[in-house]
Amino acid sequence: MTGSRRVLGMAILAGLLGLAPGAAAHAQEALTVEEFRIRIEGKLPELARFEADILSAEADVAEAQVLPSMSLSYEREEVFTDGEGIALTDALTLGWSLDISGRRKHRTKSAEARVKSVQKSAEYGEQSVTIGALRVYYRAAYARLRAESLEGQRSPLEALVERLENRVHEGDASGYDLARFELQLSEHDDALTDAKIELAVAQAELAALLGAPGTRFVASSSLPLPIVPVEAGSLDGARRDDMLATRHEEQGGRALVKAASQWWIPQLDLSIGYLNTDLGPGSGPGANVVQGYTGMVSASIPVFSKGRAERKRGEAQIRRAQATRKILERRISTEIESARTRLTSRIEQTQKFKERQLVRASEFAKRTEAAYQGGEASALELRDAYTNASAAQLRFIDLRYQCGLAELALWSATGVSSTGVSR
Repeated sequence: MTGSRRVLGMAILAGLLGLAPGAAAHAQEALTVEEFRIRIEGKLPELARFEADILSAEADVAEAQVLPSMSLSYEREEVFTDGEGIALTDALTLGWSLDISGRRKHRTKSAEARVKSVQKSAEYGEQSVTIGALRVYYRAAYARLRAESLEGQRSPLEALVERLENRVHEGDASGYDLARFELQLSEHDDALTDAKIELAVAQAELAALLGAPGTRFVASSSLPLPIVPVEAGSLDGARRDDMLATRHEEQGGRALVKAASQWWIPQLDLSIGYLNTDLGPGSGPGANVVQGYTGMVSASIPVFSKGRAERKRGEAQIRRAQATRKILERRISTEIESARTRLTSRIEQTQKFKERQLVRASEFAKRTEAAYQGGEASALELRDAYTNASAAQLRFIDLRYQCGLAELALWSATGVSSTGVSR
């Protein structure tokens, strides 16, 4: 079963890495986390959706700012008596509606507040996309470190198997001991194959994220421990962009309510024009033509609307913004505290593991090998020592990876990259 799994794993790995016969070699490029962030800055396709939302909100502002259209009309009037026209009037009139209520100004303010709200939401969304991309990068770095660790641990184990084979031939070791270490080497190779498969998948995801599927990117970060965060009291989520977006949304709703409160002020329609009247036959052409002007002022009577619909839309926007802010306030404080606790604990755990288990496991493996060579330790004890040392190395890599994810979680909770995430 183990051999079949290894063969299958190697076949999958060959397909992923392009190692099958006839496969084209992929270009390879190493990226630090800083270089990765520069590469994705403003270039991820997800960001286009946020830009579209902002453009849509800006279109609402442009629509709210539009002044009423001017009207131009021509009127011809002729009066008849006994079947004969006795008066002919031509009038050219220019008209314009005048909003004296201020509703247009308040509607424009509401639309502008919505633009600010959408911009803040977009900024938080862009930050979330960046954090998600960094998780992909960290996963690729984690997979690389695991594969490199297992690859580095294989050579000493293989050398030990070869020495055991020689000792078995010389009669200094039992075939049982050799079988144990051959099994250990086989299990190690199986784990190495799994690690290489995971690395190939992670690198493929990284290449897809960067829009370069023909390139094999190597996440070169060593996943160093993050900087210990500041005290929880100084981590404030009130300035987080999605929180600020609710304040702008509320301001927009209040502007709509204020616009609705001006319903009782009528809209004025002004018109002025040129008037030419022919009064009928006279002593000569145009003798009875008189000229003048027309002027009119009309006002709408707002009896039925009373701004009810606009008021309800404004109140609904205010309530939605306030409710969203309360939800965020309750959730963000918990997220910040949880993320900080997790990061602080992970950093402390990793430091202790490095100083204790990692060092002890490595030293114990060396002492056990020396004892085995001197006949003071059994093959089973030596195998266990190697297994523990290998597991400690992998655990240390995993803990550093978990620290990186915890740091990204704190960044997401606070909305501020202030803990050294861009390394």
